[in-house]
Amino acid sequence: WHSKKTSEIMAALAAPYGIKVYVTSELGDKVANHTVNPGEKVKDSINRLITLDNLVVTDTETGDLQIVDVSAAGECYDKLELGENVLSASANFDASILYSRYVVLGQKSGVDTDFGLSSSESKGIVDSSFFTRNRLLVIKEKGQSTKLTCGQRANFEKEYREAQFNKMVYKVQGWRQSNQELWGINRIVFTNDSILFSSSANLV
Repeated sequence: WHSKKTSEIMAALAAPYGIKVYVTSELGDKVANHTVNPGEKVKDSINRLITLDNLVVTDTETGDLQIVDVSAAGECYDKLELGENVLSASANFDASILYSRYVVLGQKSGVDTDFGLSSSESKGIVDSSFFTRNRLLVIKEKGQSTKLTCGQRANFEKEYREAQFNKMVYKVQGWRQSNQELWGINRIVFTNDSILFSSSANLV
């Protein structure tokens, strides 16, 4: 594929399996070039695509795919409250995925007005205020990268990993809330849980 939107390429990859792709958020420029590597799984090819623009992809209630803005679906009607509607809950709090500094390295093709080190040594650096023990993660960005896109990827990596560290899984009674709406994906839900020390807004 040449000069296509990420969603267009995703739709073409998913179409043979009867899966549709919906877009609620699409950032970045068109993809200059994307080729499926021999033997590459569709999900791995899609993951390479969404990494370029730091996009978040989830499934829908019907099993299709959607590109989303985090929490853009709004708030849940019910809260998750220990002793009320929570059957069980768990969390790992795995700090092995956290780093104090995130460095993303990349490069792009040079042109007459931008060449040499400025095009071949793009770098983005983001430090974490959440995890401060000295621990470095260096990521080699693929494709055409600038200082701006490397910085955006470094910040996305930090925020995503910190969110994964705080991930909690709740089991509730049934698929629907008290107003009969489904527990929708990508919605904010307020929790009140003294055991997991959760009293805040989280994502479903």
